[in-house]
Amino acid sequence: MKLKSTLIPVSCSVVLLAACSKFNLDKVTYKVTPDPLEYKNDSVALNISGEYPKKSIPKKGRAVLTPVFEFNGQTVEAKPLLVKGAKNKGEGIILDKTGGKFTYSDVVQYKPGMEVAELHVGAKGYIKDKTTEKFNAKTTEPIDKGVSITPLLVQKETSTTVGKHNYGPVNKTHSALIYFAYNSKAVRPSELKSEDIAAFRAFVTEHSGNGSTFKKMDVVGWASPEGSDEYNQVLSDGRATETKGVVQKELKKLNKVLAENSAFVSSQGKGRDIAGFEAKVKEKNGSSQVAQIVKTGVSRNELQKQLKSVSGATLASVEADLLSPLRRAEILTTVQLREKTADEMKALGISNPDSLTLEEQLYTAQNLITDEEQRLKLYQAAQRKAPEDWRGYNNAGVSYANMGKWNEAEMEFRKAEKIAPNEKTILSNLGKYSYQKGDTQKAIDYFKKAAGFQDADRALGSIYILKGKYNESVSLYGDAKTFNAALAKLLAGKPGDVDATINGGDDQDKALSYYLKAIAASRQKNKSGVVSNLKEAFTRDGSLKAKAKTDVEFQNFFEDSDFKSAVN
Repeated sequence: MKLKSTLIPVSCSVVLLAACSKFNLDKVTYKVTPDPLEYKNDSVALNISGEYPKKSIPKKGRAVLTPVFEFNGQTVEAKPLLVKGAKNKGEGIILDKTGGKFTYSDVVQYKPGMEVAELHVGAKGYIKDKTTEKFNAKTTEPIDKGVSITPLLVQKETSTTVGKHNYGPVNKTHSALIYFAYNSKAVRPSELKSEDIAAFRAFVTEHSGNGSTFKKMDVVGWASPEGSDEYNQVLSDGRATETKGVVQKELKKLNKVLAENSAFVSSQGKGRDIAGFEAKVKEKNGSSQVAQIVKTGVSRNELQKQLKSVSGATLASVEADLLSPLRRAEILTTVQLREKTADEMKALGISNPDSLTLEEQLYTAQNLITDEEQRLKLYQAAQRKAPEDWRGYNNAGVSYANMGKWNEAEMEFRKAEKIAPNEKTILSNLGKYSYQKGDTQKAIDYFKKAAGFQDADRALGSIYILKGKYNESVSLYGDAKTFNAALAKLLAGKPGDVDATINGGDDQDKALSYYLKAIAASRQKNKSGVVSNLKEAFTRDGSLKAKAKTDVEFQNFFEDSDFKSAVN
């Protein structure tokens, strides 16, 4: 809206007509940029260029030019501009008697309603340094109309974020051991009466009748470290094979279906168990010299000879503490536990949340329960189940926030923060708490600490829109298809990206999304896009008509018949 306006005197007494006539400030013309003026960081920046005629001011005269916003019965004055004649000794810009131009800039605090304001310039003239007014005038027409407040369309992103559950199929593996005599692969009858084999039988029996699914059974054979690699590999293979035979016999009694599946039980020899040996040495505080001798793989006779050179070491002690436990086969049985149905978990989540596992509690709260109070009880049960897990506290904070109980929410977020001070989910939530409470700087600090976490980045992006950091906001939103991401691109000077950014996202059918598309079309001088998108916006929210009628984003179409038809 490029308005040029002049001043007319509004007061000039009869006796001062001669003096008043020396001021030609009523002939000054003004141009305002940007056009339209824009809200940014709770302020409005204006730049005015003025062109003045010859003899605009007496040589010894001075004048005060004051831009003023007028709206809804209110006024907001910008800083005054002081001008003077060539022989005036006061402060100000000299207006040359031959005419010329001047520039002016200022930033004023935004006040609600300025979006429909008229910008005028008032002028008061004086002779020399006296305070008696010789000239008092203001522009007949506004030099600009309205302020674009499009950044205020931003959607405040204060929704908090839960710590995700890890619920899914649960596998459980049972280990049973069979030990072997030195240099033997035969399973001793005593081993079949061991506690390990009894536990193996109990595990298979339990999970054969409770809905669990048997996934696999692996038998792994090992040998102690003395002797050669080649010999011990053969020995461990034999131990695995013999143990597999024992397992298959047991399965015929315990689970005939598994017994009939010839591929269910696998066996493999692992050779010398060096890692297990080193762990035993560490556990028993064994001699490093003894350990080095054994690991060389010498024969039993050679080992006995070399141990004599080590103080306090005997073959019997090394055998009992370090070697015998390694001559073994391990039976590893893996089952997938039966998962509860959604109805079962939901019912237990309401009636007996403590009976669920931690992951079941979190899953049920996040996916099956809709009542926020009940959801909170599940998160509190999670706190009891796993007091060292930050998710129970963080998620309880989210429930409190959803209920509008932000003080309680903060207390829970703080508990979570003590457990996991660097967890970005928690830092993001604390940022949103601060933002919701009006402490924008603290919110920014938290969001920066959580950089890279999508919710924090987007929340910070929404703040940057209001602060006028449009390019930074675009970067933070990345490839998001949201209203705010599109708004950031529009304000960063990319109106052509708005439609593609909104379309396909969750915000695409909202009234404000179509309104934003209309603004983008206006900035691209696309009348059909303006009208069609406004009509879609009004269909969803009729109150937007009143806004569009005075929104300076559409100032180039105010007199267009199609635009008028759409907004009326």
